[in-house]
Amino acid sequence: DILFKNPDRYICIPERPSYEGYNLMVEFAEKVEDELLREKLSIALDGKGAFRRFKNVIADYPDYREKWFRFRDERLNKKVIEWLNSIGIEPV
Repeated sequence: DILFKNPDRYICIPERPSYEGYNLMVEFAEKVEDELLREKLSIALDGKGAFRRFKNVIADYPDYREKWFRFRDERLNKKVIEWLNSIGIEPV
């Protein structure tokens, strides 16, 4: 309702292409110190269904699952801040 009353005040957040999410998973997997997990993630990221397989593999490693969420969130926050700056909005 608020959006329709003030359409000039809002801007749509662009969707991220899926390859960006995939690239984040690859970047994270390459930095994993545990050799076995790094290999499992590398295999999981090969081919169709990579997102689901990555999620399934990382679920078996709670510490790395938390590291993954932190890594992903930090990268996404950085992207959002860059986008806001590119359209002249200062994040608060």
